[in-house]
Amino acid sequence: MQQVVMGLMGILIGLAVLIIASGWIVPLILSLIGRRRQWPSAKGLMIIAAVWGGTAILLALGAGGLFFTYSQMSRSYEDNAKLFKAADYGGKTAILRLAYTGAVECVIRDQAGKTFRCVTSNGRLVVPAGTMALRECKLTASDSEGRSWTASCRFWNETNISVGADAVQDVEFGSPFLVAVNMEWAPVSSKIRLDPACADRAGNIYMIAGPKNATDPSFQVLDANQRALWSGKFEAG
Repeated sequence: MQQVVMGLMGILIGLAVLIIASGWIVPLILSLIGRRRQWPSAKGLMIIAAVWGGTAILLALGAGGLFFTYSQMSRSYEDNAKLFKAADYGGKTAILRLAYTGAVECVIRDQAGKTFRCVTSNGRLVVPAGTMALRECKLTASDSEGRSWTASCRFWNETNISVGADAVQDVEFGSPFLVAVNMEWAPVSSKIRLDPACADRAGNIYMIAGPKNATDPSFQVLDANQRALWSGKFEAG
């Protein structure tokens, strides 16, 4: 969904840049004609064309930056990564041993630049041997009522892992997680902002998503005697 939104934004921005980039030619042509015919407005049209053209250049640079950012994000969201199968890979493989033994799905890119989606449910993730870039990681678990919860992370700063052929290597990403709450106090408004964060042992931040009917997480603020002063629920955003 985010890729679609970013794509539409890129198209709209591109159209706006195209219109602005081509529109400044009109006052430029009129100013040239006006100079030959000695129009009083020729100088003003030249200024408009210069300002318009400069704005078009800045917008073109900005659109280029957005396109580059979108392309980098698209590379990070490898939704169509091929499922890794050791029997079909043809090269040497290795095993990453995770602390979590439930359902795990990771997206990695090998040394040849190929992207794979590796899955496991026993804590032993089979991957191509050598140096690989970890792009995404998603862990899935069920609560006592059988509802599915996921913890997902996208590694914007690529995490490189090197493991030899047929080797087994322990890794730090994934659970167990450290859950903490960051607190910020705004003295002007006397408001307190609480932001929960979930990180693995390597410090990577994970997003927790539950079923649609899941209860929003709540909190309580206690005094020194463990008496509840106030409580509330965390809200998205």
